[in-house]
This record gives sequence, structure tokens and C-alpha cells, in this order.
Amino acid sequence: MVASGAVLAVAVAVAAVGGLTRWAMAAGGVLILAVLLVLLDIRRRLGPIARRIKQQTSEGRRTDDRGRGSTDATPRSRFDALSRRLMASIEAGRLEAADRHAETVDALRELRVGAAARATAPVAGYVDHAVGAESAQVATSPQLARSLANEQVREVEALLELFQRVRPIAPMPASERAATAPTGLLTVVDLVEREKPAVVVELGSGTSTAWIGSALRQAGSGRLVSLDHEPERAERTRATVGAHGLDALVTVRVVGAEALSTGAGEVMAGLDDVDMVVVGPDGVPGGGRPPHGLWARLTADALIVVDDSADDRGAARWKRDLPGLETMAPVQGRQLVLRYRA
Repeated sequence: MVASGAVLAVAVAVAAVGGLTRWAMAAGGVLILAVLLVLLDIRRRLGPIARRIKQQTSEGRRTDDRGRGSTDATPRSRFDALSRRLMASIEAGRLEAADRHAETVDALRELRVGAAARATAPVAGYVDHAVGAESAQVATSPQLARSLANEQVREVEALLELFQRVRPIAPMPASERAATAPTGLLTVVDLVEREKPAVVVELGSGTSTAWIGSALRQAGSGRLVSLDHEPERAERTRATVGAHGLDALVTVRVVGAEALSTGAGEVMAGLDDVDMVVVGPDGVPGGGRPPHGLWARLTADALIVVDDSADDRGAARWKRDLPGLETMAPVQGRQLVLRYRA
């Protein structure tokens, strides 16, 4: 087509120079027609390409919109969505665990009944020993099993709320066997945020030390003195305090049972106006008796939080041994929260 157009153009030029006007006009018309045919062919060939380009552009815009929509979500909304998915997974696991527990209970019951029917006392005794007193109680009380499963869910919920309210700058230490449960930690953190104590004394260091110290730093005031009768645990707690940058707010001291009870020794230095006392599950040695050395150091309206899971009778002695204590309802957990009315 290009070659033919070139020939026509030369013919038009020659005819025009030679005075052949009619031939020049005819050749020019043919040239114009050829150009139109070329343009139509180009348009026909480019039409599908243009449609593909338009479709790809539209798809790219939709992809960008979806990408912007996903990036517009705030970290809080992503955290909430993750929390909801986590709670849904926990609930599904709890229901499945309850089903498996019911099957196990039925199997244990059949085993015990069969052993009794065959009058095989050694077998029945072995089952009782293997199951244990607590499991035997669970086997006869499915409601208790459900209560334990619900308690696990409450602890997970409390842990999620703790990380929402307190933002640590380093990984929190794992909870030990004698550590305060997340519901109890949430109770203490809530009291620190609301009461804003200037001096907090903790009996028994550990995971709670990092949480209380972080809550005090976030509140903008107050300091924590943690008294521990186990030197190795106190040393681990000091390392945790340093990792979280709480050395200016938290002091960990090793104190013996006698000094803790009488209030003698340098370990009690600087504890003259105590606004809050937090007693951990293993915070008071010697049967969990209240440390009388702290009584004279409490301020008016001071708070005492006792982990009730450690020793119920010991927790009750706090009110009996120190007149002026009033019970307060805890936010969560099994802690005994007392207000000292001096």
C-alpha cells in the first residue's frame, strides 16, 4: 500500500507539471482513496489492541484501589480483627476440647464401673491413682470441666486487654508456675492507672514486676520496690527490669522472712509512705502471714492486693490481723483487694 501510494503521488506530480490536469486530479483522487483505505486498515488492526490496553488499565486501577483500601486500615483495626479471629479460634478449640473431655469422662467412668463389677480392687485403685482426686471430681462433674474451659478463655481475654492498655518495649517474661494470672495482672494494672500510687511495694518479684513497672511509666509517676525472698528469682527479675528500661522506676531487693515480718534491716529503707502493696502467690514465706513490718509504713487509704489463689486462709488473715481493712471488689481475677483505713 505504501509503494502504491508513492507511485500515485509521483504520477500526480508528473501530470500536474506536464499540464495534464484531469490525469492529475484522477490520480489525486485515487491517492486520497488509498490513504483512507490505509487509515481504515490501521484502525481495524489497532482496535483489539486498544480494547486490551483499556481492560488492563481498568484491572490495574481496581487492584490499586484494593491495595489502597487494605493499607488504609489502621493498626488498631488490624489488631481488633486479629483479636476476633483469635477468640473465634479459641472458642472453637474450647468446644472441641469439651467434646473430647466428655468422651474421656465416659471412658473413665466405664473403666471404673467395669473394674468395680469385676471386683478387681487393684485395677480400681490403679485407675484412681492414675486419674487423681481432681480428675475424679471432673469425671463426676462435667460442669466443672466447662468452668475450667471458660476460665482459660477469660485469662486469654485478660492477656489481650493487658497488651492493649500497657505497651511494653521488650518481650514480657513467660508466666511461671507461681506467677500471677493475667486476670490478676489486669486488676493490678487497672488499680495503678486509676489510683496513681507514688510508692508500690511488691512481695514476690517476677512477671508482675515488669507489668507494674510499665504501667507506672505509662502513668507518668510512681516507683516500685519489689521484695523477694528468693535470690535467683530476684536476679532474673533485675535482668527483665533492665531489658525494659525500668531501672529508674523499679528496685528489686532480696529480703529474708524475718526482716520482712519485722520491718528491720536496710531492705526497708525508703519505704515510709507506701500507697499500694501487691502480694504475689509466693510473695510471703512462712505460711503466707501478713508482714507486720509494712503496717507502720502504709499511708491512709493505701491499697493491698493479695493473690487469693496462693492461700485462702492466709488471705483472710490480712483482714483479721490488721484492723481497718475494707474489702473492695476486684476488676477481674481472684485477688483480694483491700483498702486500709488508717
